[in-house]
Amino acid sequence: MIIRKAFKFRLNTTETIETDLLQYAGNCRWLWNKALRINLHHLEYKQHWLGAQVLYVDPKHTSQRCPHCGHTSKDNRQSQAEFVCVRCGYQEHADVPGARNILERGHRLLACGEIEVAQLCETGTERLSDKPEPVLV
Repeated sequence: MIIRKAFKFRLNTTETIETDLLQYAGNCRWLWNKALRINLHHLEYKQHWLGAQVLYVDPKHTSQRCPHCGHTSKDNRQSQAEFVCVRCGYQEHADVPGARNILERGHRLLACGEIEVAQLCETGTERLSDKPEPVLV
């Protein structure tokens, strides 16, 4: 799609193509972030309207952690679509353990009552992610 845009604008020089493509990619990123913010705003509005809440948890290592035994390793993700725990052998589509781990962190957030405590209980570190994931409660 980016190449089609380059031909559409009839770019001639390599520098011009690179500059315009980088600018186009930056605009797409901005648009994606704006759409995500709008989506999160609607999610928060609907949950508030229903009397529920949206919690934000640290998504760090959720796709690498086994929901059964708690083992976290890069080796657990064999591919983009496959999750196999190297400790207990648990197998699932890669999205399922990540979603379960995010839900578990949301439950920990409710149990601990403080965001930092819930995140530090799970990650075991003082470094938190800059982009928390929403959890519906």
